[in-house]
Amino acid sequence: MTKPTVAFDCRTSKVAKDHISLSTLGDRIHIDIELSDYQLQFFDGTWNVLGSKLIKRNGCWYLNVCVSKDAPQKREEGRVLGVDQGIRHLAVTSDGKFVRGDKLNHRTSQTRLRRGELDSKGTPSSRKRLKSLSRRENRFRDDFLHCAVKSILEDCDNVRLIVLEDLERIEGSRGRTMNRRLSNWAFARFRSILENKAEERGIAVEAIDARYTSQKCSGCGEIEKSNRNHGQHLYSCSCGLILNDDLNAARTIRNNYLLSIGEGDGVQSTTPYVTPPGCDKPPALAGGS
Repeated sequence: MTKPTVAFDCRTSKVAKDHISLSTLGDRIHIDIELSDYQLQFFDGTWNVLGSKLIKRNGCWYLNVCVSKDAPQKREEGRVLGVDQGIRHLAVTSDGKFVRGDKLNHRTSQTRLRRGELDSKGTPSSRKRLKSLSRRENRFRDDFLHCAVKSILEDCDNVRLIVLEDLERIEGSRGRTMNRRLSNWAFARFRSILENKAEERGIAVEAIDARYTSQKCSGCGEIEKSNRNHGQHLYSCSCGLILNDDLNAARTIRNNYLLSIGEGDGVQSTTPYVTPPGCDKPPALAGGS
């Protein structure tokens, strides 16, 4: 059943940091409110308060308020940051920042098992539980991805552009197990959140062709499939580079973009040239419950 809702525009509602007024079929109602510090930031004078929607949920009424403000101009100065996305590591930047995905992987695996148990019952109660489970999983995933993106952007004060791989067609004939893992992964959602949060900081986000980024050496530009050791998660090249394979891919993504716009030769000698100890086992990113 659709939840009861009432939509308001700027004429039929007025929302301030300590008071709201809403038009009704009778008299206009006035309510004093007390906002949290997070909510108060949207009433600092830089945001425009637009329409709102009154929603009834679990016997209580909530007012969802829409606010907007102009995004800052895109940065013209700064460097380019490459980001490699994956399953083992949610994201690895060309600067050497690792965001592990094991917590999200574990949660997704547990939810899949629980969903299978409920789906096999086929009762009205189990179907209701399935919907609740899906909503909870989506909230957890979004929270985790938001934390991951925030963690990456914290180190982007002098970055003008973030480059990702175009992973829209990553699913294919990769085997049943791998295709299932890929279909559950949030590549598109991660990119969407990154684009929105980067825009708030004036940072552009672009995607490039994903082919050979895991096979190409970020030090000399050689493309050799056998250079990547999946078991040890290392990339070793005859030029002397020994690097975590995801970090190598992130730097290759950056190099390929710079090469495409004529600002580089497709290689990068940024240190560390050899993967520092422990970079394959960074602490898991905290986020969501």
